[in-house]
Amino acid sequence: MAVSTVLLATFALSLIGSTVGTPLPESIIQEEASGSAVVLLTISEIKRSTIFSDDNDFLRRLAFVETRDGEDAMTYREGFHGGIWAVQESYYNMTKDVHNHPRVQSKLLSVQEAFGIDWVTTEWSDLRKPFYSGLAARLFIFLAPEKVPPAREIQEQAEFWVQYYNTEGKQSDFVQPATGLQGQNTLESAASEFFIAFFSNYPGVFIFRSRLSWLINYCGIAQQSLR
Repeated sequence: MAVSTVLLATFALSLIGSTVGTPLPESIIQEEASGSAVVLLTISEIKRSTIFSDDNDFLRRLAFVETRDGEDAMTYREGFHGGIWAVQESYYNMTKDVHNHPRVQSKLLSVQEAFGIDWVTTEWSDLRKPFYSGLAARLFIFLAPEKVPPAREIQEQAEFWVQYYNTEGKQSDFVQPATGLQGQNTLESAASEFFIAFFSNYPGVFIFRSRLSWLINYCGIAQQSLR
């Protein structure tokens, strides 16, 4: 497994080149889209920008814990616009408040440069688009006074979740689904998600470079889960 993954990465990196300026997949900017492929692509784009440090799988787990990747019937309920990551309006407003949270300003500048999104002009209702919801969640996590615990410490991440993200939740509400999600991180599921997303969104060879980069990254995650 390790050798094959390295060979894949070596070959693919020779084809990928720069992914700067690659447009976002349609599936992650479509209102009320859902599913694991949408979540994985959203996280891939956020990570590819290198705006944030590693979130230790927290963003992936958060989408599943909060809304089952947007497939929970309450995800896009009337009057609530938090989207797949169930971002509260007050949390979203914090991500735009550069006066009270000045350290977020550099991140917003990077967001505009990487994605062409002027975040301070967005609205909470924009979070019905998965990418906007995921980005809002990541910005809010960045503003937390503590770093996200390591990926292997699911219990500690549950404590982080209750303390900073879902104060009405219980730690067990995070631990059980997050633990179950680990079993889905296999190479086969990663490849499946990739090809579904690729053929749904990207017919062009140029865009294939970006999708291949995503596959390589996710294969690395899958490989770690199989050890």
